[in-house]
Amino acid sequence: MKKRRIGFIALSSMCLFAYLGQDLSAQERGAQPKPGQERGGQAGKQHFPQRGPGRGTAQPRTEARGAAPQTAKPEARGSAAPRAATPETRGAAPEAGRPEARGVQPQGGRPEEHGGVPAARPHVQGEQWVQHEHVARMDHPFPHGQFRLGFGPGHVFYIQGGNRERFWFNGNYFEVAPEDWPYVVDWNWSGDPIAIYQDPDDPGYYLAYNGRLGTYVHVIFLGT
Repeated sequence: MKKRRIGFIALSSMCLFAYLGQDLSAQERGAQPKPGQERGGQAGKQHFPQRGPGRGTAQPRTEARGAAPQTAKPEARGSAAPRAATPETRGAAPEAGRPEARGVQPQGGRPEEHGGVPAARPHVQGEQWVQHEHVARMDHPFPHGQFRLGFGPGHVFYIQGGNRERFWFNGNYFEVAPEDWPYVVDWNWSGDPIAIYQDPDDPGYYLAYNGRLGTYVHVIFLGT
């Protein structure tokens, strides 16, 4: 009787360990985060810098690298309320036929919207932020509050929609600084992995680093 009881306990223990092993294995093989969901560390094999650029490293902007200087929108430079939400910004599907729905840049009169990527654009080599340039000064930095979901390689997000004038992930909205519009012609507004970094030299702006391309641009937080 005693031996039978010991055998039953041993068999039960073996079954329990086998079940726990399968459960842990399933968790390790778990599905990849959905687009827009945060990941810690690196996204796949893409490299994200450990820290943003150092204070005092921004240089005067060389207009020859891009188009003519852009006139700042009032809401972009912190002097007016945010724009009214459109169906796209409220999370609804873009209207059929709109550029956002087709996954391409809105077409306009600016040549960089139709042409290729500028030969020289801001990027990161190892941990060095190359071509870190100033953008227009904001009279009232962070007019819509500050971004709170985290910075750097431990907080990688996936763009869920929009365009250069307004894109979003995880319910947070941004605009690419108009000076940097030529640098985002090849961004994928429906899935590119990005990380947000502090910009120590231009109050009111953040730096959005694109892990797929290894490039970055200045962005303005538009709120949630």
